[in-house]
Formats: sequence, C-alpha cells, structure tokens
Amino acid sequence: MPSSRPTWYEFRSSEGFITVVVALAAFTIVPVTPTALERRVGTDPQDAITGHVADRIKSRRTPLLAGLPALVISTALLYVGDSLLLWVIGRILMGVSAAVTWTVGLALLVDTTDREHLGETLGYMSMGMMIGTTAGPLLGGVIYKAGGYHSVFGAAFALIFVDAVLRLAMLEKKQIRSEDRGEEAITEPLLPATESGNVSDRPNYGMAGEASVEPCDDAAAEKWSSPIFVLLSMPRIRICLWAYCVISMSLTAFDSALPLFVRDTFSWSQLGQGLIFLPLSATQVFDPVTGIICDKYPNKRGYIAAVAFVAAGASFCTLRIVTHDSLAQKIVLCVLLGLLGLSVSFAVPPILVSIQETLDDKAKDDVGAFGSGGAVALAYGLVNSAFAVGALLGPLMGGYLRSVAGWGTMTLVLALANGATGAVMLRMRR
Repeated sequence: MPSSRPTWYEFRSSEGFITVVVALAAFTIVPVTPTALERRVGTDPQDAITGHVADRIKSRRTPLLAGLPALVISTALLYVGDSLLLWVIGRILMGVSAAVTWTVGLALLVDTTDREHLGETLGYMSMGMMIGTTAGPLLGGVIYKAGGYHSVFGAAFALIFVDAVLRLAMLEKKQIRSEDRGEEAITEPLLPATESGNVSDRPNYGMAGEASVEPCDDAAAEKWSSPIFVLLSMPRIRICLWAYCVISMSLTAFDSALPLFVRDTFSWSQLGQGLIFLPLSATQVFDPVTGIICDKYPNKRGYIAAVAFVAAGASFCTLRIVTHDSLAQKIVLCVLLGLLGLSVSFAVPPILVSIQETLDDKAKDDVGAFGSGGAVALAYGLVNSAFAVGALLGPLMGGYLRSVAGWGTMTLVLALANGATGAVMLRMRR
C-alpha cells in the first residue's frame, strides 16, 4: 500500500540509486602501501596470501549490510596489526566482505535492472570492482606520502562510513512489493494475475520466496538438487569463469611486481609506486560505455571481449621492452598500462552480461533447471570465486616470476594467458 511505504521510497529503491550504492560498495580500498608488510611485519610482500570466500546467497540487502562489520573489523586489524597473524586474519575478513558485497551486489542489480540496460548497469558495478582492485596501491601510496600511515586508514574508514550510510538507505522494490502482497493476500483469487512492471515481468532466478514452477517429475527434481553442476556444465559459464580468473590474475600480478619494478628500475619513491597504478585505474571509467555497447549490439559481446583480451595480451607482451631508466621508457610504461586498463574495461561487462543471459536462455529451455531458489547469486558467486582464484595466483605468480625469471618473463606469461583467452572468448558468441 502506498501509504505504508518508507520515506523517499521511489528514490531509495530506484535503479540509479541502487546502482550507485552497489558500485560504491564494490569499490573496496586495500589501504596497504606496497612496502607496508615488509616494514611492519618483517616479511616480503608476495608472501601474504589473500583469500576470498564466496557462497550462495539468496537475499540481497541483508547480506550487503552483514558485510559491513567484516569490512570494519578487517580494516581495523590491518591498521593496528604488527604481526603476520593479524594481517592474515584482517585480509581474510576483507576477502569475506568483498565476496559477499560483489556477489550480492551483482545479483541485486540483475534483479533491479531492465534487461535492455543490464550491460550499462553492470558496467558501473564492474567499474567499482576494477577501480577498487587497482586503486588500493595508488591511493595508499599517494595518501601515505601526503599524510603518513594513519591517514591511509583514516581515508579508508571515512569511505566505509559513507558506504554504510548508503547501504542502510537503500530499499529493494521486491521486498516492498512482497509486503504489499501480504497485506492484500486476503482479497487475492486462487489464481492471481501476473504482476505488471519491468522487474516482475521477467523471469526470477535468485530471490527466495518468489513464485516458481514446480517440478513435474523425478528427473527435474534431481536436477534441482545440484544447480551448481548445471551451471558448470554450461560451456559459456565455464568460459566466463576462466576469463574472469585471467583478468583478476593479470591485474593482481601487478600488486606485488609493479611497485617493486618501478622502484628498482626508475628508483621511484613510495609516491611513484602508487601513482604508477593511475593509468590502470583511470581507464576503468569506460566500463559503463562498454556496457552500453553490449546492450546495443548483444550479438557482438563475444567479439568485443575477444578483441579486448587480445589487446591486453599485446600490451603485456610490449611491456617487455621497458628495461631501463629513461624518460621515454617511463612514458612507454604509462601508455601501455593505460592500454591494458582500457582492454580490461572492454572485457569485463560482456562477461557479466553473458552470465545472466546464459541463465535466461537456460530457464527458457529447461524451466526449473535451477530449482525454486534460482541461480543468480550462485552464478555470480562462482564468478567471484573465479576472481578470488585469480587474485590468489596473481600476486604469487607475479612476484615469483619477476624475482626468479625477470620482468620480461612475467609479462610474457601474462601475454600468453590473455591472448589464449581471447581466442576462447570467440566461442561465447554473444
């Protein structure tokens, strides 16, 4: 009933506001300077292992709020931690918070957004995710240079406060509509008419408690019991998971390798080690543009992603020519990092949109394949898991290859991984 709705309901539940909330939530600052571990704990940067925990989450707003305490505690542990144990616990908690936020945030946007604008909306989400992934060393280095160690975490806590206010203010249309239906249930007929509206008219795959088609035989019931295997049996899902893992591995490989490379090659200070991430981060603002292109040309998504990965591979390969200290070499490094970031911005939105499109196609061909609980959150949980695997392998591989085989070998390995992924993405078709 309209009279019982919360204050500013239309604004707080609008697609635009929810998109802003989720994009900001996805922007997770890792307020650790490139050499902070070495100074405060006494270990090499690449020895720290970050884990991300992803799980199937059906609700939306509640898990988003539940992720805040973990983020606050993890940031506090990183701030006061002077032992390896505290740092590891803090990073694990931050990984848990990021996993919940990214998974539920993606599912919430899919629930809220019209399919015609899904690419653009997920583009904003991916922009927050990718900038958050690459901007930690950037902001950490710049703020550390300007105000010291405490200022870095002061900025992090300020961002968390703004994030918390926006999450608390956000409302879900489905939740309000469910309450409205509960108030009107006594007057509903035995066979209720289909609701009107963009959100309700399209198939629902991820919210518990929504109407669904019941299984009609034992075979269908058997499939309902293992939706994860249904997802993993789909080639397009596997391709998307692999591609997302490669993106994560490629970006996070720089977390340990790039600051140390510019320190050793160009003798750059803490400020320079942070600013070198600016070309990677700034180009992520093109993610929504890529999403708009995907919405306008849905049959070209696979080609867009394939070209993006090939371009990323070429950028990585060309990074091998940066070997000594000169102005020209510094310019080449910054330009190539910018091209690499631009390639990533054209690769991520097609992957995220293709995940949901694959679920839609499967639901049309096999009604009830994912059970009554749906598979939106599960699918994006798998995406988050793939990203976590890449984030685990990236710093370890980047740091190890650079220290053992050199900068050229590290960039060549990443070039081959991205180039091969570009060829595989052609199979995605859309």
